[in-house]
Amino acid sequence: MSFTNIFVEISMSENDKRLLLLLLIVAILLLLVLCLIGMLIRYTMAQQAKRIDFFVADAVRYRVVGDPSHFKNYATRVNHRLFYRQAIAPWVIAFVSLLTYIIYAAITDEWGRNYWGEFGSLFYQWDWGDPDNFTTVFNITLLAKWPNTISTPSWHNEYWISYILVPLWLTAIIYYLVVVQAFLSRSLAISKRAKTIYDKKLDGYNYYDSLGTAPNGMPNPDPASVKTDNAKK
Repeated sequence: MSFTNIFVEISMSENDKRLLLLLLIVAILLLLVLCLIGMLIRYTMAQQAKRIDFFVADAVRYRVVGDPSHFKNYATRVNHRLFYRQAIAPWVIAFVSLLTYIIYAAITDEWGRNYWGEFGSLFYQWDWGDPDNFTTVFNITLLAKWPNTISTPSWHNEYWISYILVPLWLTAIIYYLVVVQAFLSRSLAISKRAKTIYDKKLDGYNYYDSLGTAPNGMPNPDPASVKTDNAKK
């Protein structure tokens, strides 16, 4: 067996090269989107931590809450009130969209209408169901070529109700998820603050450093022990 036969020549057509380049670009864009989402979540967590600090700072400074348990209960109640207040908007949007759907479906008797599919007419649609677009390598199904376009963005007047309801649903869902994420961020900040605000640490503390020194170089006596000795006398 010739040594050169071990190697397998890999040849790619121009379409394969374009597809590989397109997949690489999509992967990079997806990675960038995930990074942006992560940065947005971190920013939201920092902002919500500042917000809960604003509402509970006075209670801590003026000793209204004096221990971690009391602080956590108080801050949690404040956090719940903020959550209920912020959740009103997405629930109102969801209620309006539900009411619109019920009224329209009751009038037209179209309870099972494909609203999401009709809304999808505003976007490109590809034939992902074509088995010729995929190939199997080591029992793994991979995309072999980019699917053909079966529909281009177009406006249909008869889909007007879908163009109204679907954006309302999406707005309500995303809005509510943002509110929930803010609530969880504040809850995490409360848990951290309860541990750090009342934390007693002796790192870097030296008992004799706090006493100072006498003129002869010896540490001064502990004031508490001096008072105790005087009381005994």
